[in-house]
Amino acid sequence: MNSDFNANNKSNQGALSQIIELISNIPFFVRLVILANIILIIANIFSPHVSFYLSNIPVLTIKQYQLWRLITTSFITTNLINMILGFIVWTKDAISLEKSLGTIRYIFIFILNSIFINLISCLLTFIFSSKNFQTLHYSYVHKVNNSGIWPIIICETTLLCLNNPDSKIKLLFVPSPVKAKYYPFIIIILLTLINNFRINYEIISGFIYGIIIFPEIILFIIIYYKINLIFQKVSQKN
Repeated sequence: MNSDFNANNKSNQGALSQIIELISNIPFFVRLVILANIILIIANIFSPHVSFYLSNIPVLTIKQYQLWRLITTSFITTNLINMILGFIVWTKDAISLEKSLGTIRYIFIFILNSIFINLISCLLTFIFSSKNFQTLHYSYVHKVNNSGIWPIIICETTLLCLNNPDSKIKLLFVPSPVKAKYYPFIIIILLTLINNFRINYEIISGFIYGIIIFPEIILFIIIYYKINLIFQKVSQKN
């Protein structure tokens, strides 16, 4: 009896130590994003004003100059399924990115991406839903549907897929892998289905921004490596 109890106790301690080790391996900013999303989605259950004051609502972001929304919107998800799926898709790549780039650099890139993606979202709202851009009914406080981390995920996924479009990627819950060039479109369709067929300008903006900045990133990489080669040649001569 005691031996069984001790064995169970040891297995529980082993599982707990594995969880602690897993959490400790998550770098600072990725951990912050995860915690912020969890805390804010719980807070939003008790008060929908949380998502209302933090989400990107174009009429307030642009016309009322509430520019903090361009950043804070990436830290709150109003749909629990969206949040869980987002963490499953995003966390692994985000951890490797933060570890390779460094925390400060990754925070800068994350915030910059968030700002430009949500500015594109405001522009799309202005073009296709001008009524939402011009007026705000305060009953909207109960209807905010925010995508949180997903526009960033779509942007990063688009960049990775454009870099190697014919590679095969394993999609969540789908047994057969799909070509990378189709992957962003499949995610956008799935998210549209989850959100009751609602067209999400934030998600589409992440895709557009990924396409826009891809050539600039490739150009930067080419210039960076050429400069490195020049410095290597100069150092070898010296």
